[in-house]
Amino acid sequence: MKARSSNSRMALEALEDRSMMSAVAYGDFNNDGRVDMTAVTSPTTISVSLAKAGGGYTVSAILTAPKNLPVTGINVDDYNHDGKLDIVAGGLTSNRFYSHTWLGNGDGTFGSRVTEKGNPIPKWWV
Repeated sequence: MKARSSNSRMALEALEDRSMMSAVAYGDFNNDGRVDMTAVTSPTTISVSLAKAGGGYTVSAILTAPKNLPVTGINVDDYNHDGKLDIVAGGLTSNRFYSHTWLGNGDGTFGSRVTEKGNPIPKWWV
């Protein structure tokens, strides 16, 4: 899986005696100055966790994708230029990119998923 943002990194997590790739991206989703985290936790689930002042994280949102269009990469950016970070995740089918977009509300929560299919592969993907 691919993870992209200005400060994202790939992660490998152990799950029931096996390894599973996980995509992780970072950003400040609730505008409190702390670095929050979003992670692909299954092919159809993205967890958004807000950094706590004393350390650690608390889950603020669980985003889901359809089973027939699983998430294999993730990116964080302000796509609609409203000053709030948004999440875009997607994958490939029939050599065409599909994407799921969740617009951020600025408080660690997100609007409804919008899915687009048949797009060219975006630069952040490669």
